[in-house]
Amino acid sequence: MTPEADSEPPLSLLYSRIGYGQGRPPVLVLRGAATAAVGKWTLGGEGTVLHGDLPHGDLLWGDTWRVLKLPPNLGCGHYRLEVTTGDHSAALSAEFEVAPDLLWDRTWQAVSYEQAERRERFSEKHRGKPLGWFDAGMHWQEANAHAAYLVGLCDVLELRHPAMDAAEAGRLLRQLLNGARYLALLQDLGKERSGEGGPLVHQSFKIDHILLPADAPRAAVAWARVADLLPPAHAGEAEDFRQRARRALDWFLQKPRQADQPGCGIPHGIQCAWARPPEFTTSDLAQCVEAAFLLQDKRVFSLADQWLDRQLAPAAADEQDGLYGNFRLFATGPLTEKAWTHGFDPDGHGFNCGQTVGHHLTPLVGLLGRHPDHPQAGRWRRALEHFAYGYFLPACHRNPFQLAPLGWFEGEGLLHFAGLWHGCNGLYGRMAAQALDFADFFNDPAFEAVAEGNLQWIAGLNAGLRRDQTTACHLSTPEAPEVGFVPVSMIHGIGQRTAGSWLNLRGAICNGFSTGDQFVWDTEVRLAADGPTSFTDEDWITHAGGWLSGIARMENPDRKELSQTRFTSS
Repeated sequence: MTPEADSEPPLSLLYSRIGYGQGRPPVLVLRGAATAAVGKWTLGGEGTVLHGDLPHGDLLWGDTWRVLKLPPNLGCGHYRLEVTTGDHSAALSAEFEVAPDLLWDRTWQAVSYEQAERRERFSEKHRGKPLGWFDAGMHWQEANAHAAYLVGLCDVLELRHPAMDAAEAGRLLRQLLNGARYLALLQDLGKERSGEGGPLVHQSFKIDHILLPADAPRAAVAWARVADLLPPAHAGEAEDFRQRARRALDWFLQKPRQADQPGCGIPHGIQCAWARPPEFTTSDLAQCVEAAFLLQDKRVFSLADQWLDRQLAPAAADEQDGLYGNFRLFATGPLTEKAWTHGFDPDGHGFNCGQTVGHHLTPLVGLLGRHPDHPQAGRWRRALEHFAYGYFLPACHRNPFQLAPLGWFEGEGLLHFAGLWHGCNGLYGRMAAQALDFADFFNDPAFEAVAEGNLQWIAGLNAGLRRDQTTACHLSTPEAPEVGFVPVSMIHGIGQRTAGSWLNLRGAICNGFSTGDQFVWDTEVRLAADGPTSFTDEDWITHAGGWLSGIARMENPDRKELSQTRFTSS
């Protein structure tokens, strides 16, 4: 094989632009050509030469995909893979690396405290000092984004603390305090606006009159997580954060308030005008369960019952192409919960804003760890099994990347991109984290492969970029071929080839693949419109939070022990 540049059509070779962890089978995907085209692949590097036949292709998103799974015992080093059809070379990768714990080693510092420190410098000042983070490609500092990033930072400190030195842990801790204090400011402003102690304004400036109810349970989870990780020197502030979390949860649970806000139905599969019911969404209930669990609030059991009452029983498989165990969006009505519906509604921010935490079942793992003999423990376990094996695992297996879908849409089926306001890279890191929690809980490595696929989608093993897809990029101009597709890392400055990001911050993660333009619902939520057909480039710390939650668990030798401690301590 000769050291040529990345190949272009008729076949496009897709692979990680950051690299692969040793001990797991590296996966590459070949895109294009007929499903039954005959050919071979050859892997070379580090004194190794391996050969194999091209597998049969599967049709999805208007193209053909072949999954090339390499042996898991490749030694550390650099490799290239070539695809030949007949007597000629059809596709050739650039070098890719295999090394232990590679995604963690290459990214965690830049995506966590290094990026956070730089975003802090450009944040709004409070009492003369920056507070919080400049959270996106533009000057925003929203409550939901701060909560999501804090959860990822907490996962890093909690699950990877043995791997970092004192200086790194100190810088990370400082950013936990920075983010939690900014949420505290939002709650103080919320009290000024509403006269009540629990709600948060959505942002401390520009839109500081908006109170989105769902920001309260998201902040409650973030405050409780931060409080549990603060050292004794910050005991007073830790208790303040817990009290704030309790007030936020109490206020939110008084009544469903989202019905008073705009609620665009498009990301839920509704193209016409829609009046949403006056009920909590399922993802908000799940956040309340997690907050109550972390705060040791006895309401956690009744909240879990309300949540699980919405789960679809195995009989739903007849109407969902064999899938069941997912959830209804509300207690009433036919709509199913989607994994991500974030966006600003045409008439205002609305209840979709910040809805990036759907399909979040890890709180049930916690309940079973802490209360294994509870009368409802059997129900909790069945709920996990039904979701994990009835919906999550088979749904992820229905695409070549094992990517988590948006959800099941009545009359259309599983959709992955149609219905997005912009790309949802934060979803994939968060679903990787959940998959790894399932892998530990069920002792099933099948979930580890799902986690790897969702993380590698961000790292470069994705559908690939073509020039016409970049018209949805508003500020960046990614290099991409006019014909064929080139794989790109979506973590700015990390990987052989990156794309996306408005800010020139190493470690920033962009929105990613979508349909249509960015910041609008301009594509019909239909199976015919589904596919990674556009590329949205704004960076957002919500995506960074998801990535950190995933890599904190992936290939972590202490993961199971630390998870058991987290879920059983009281």
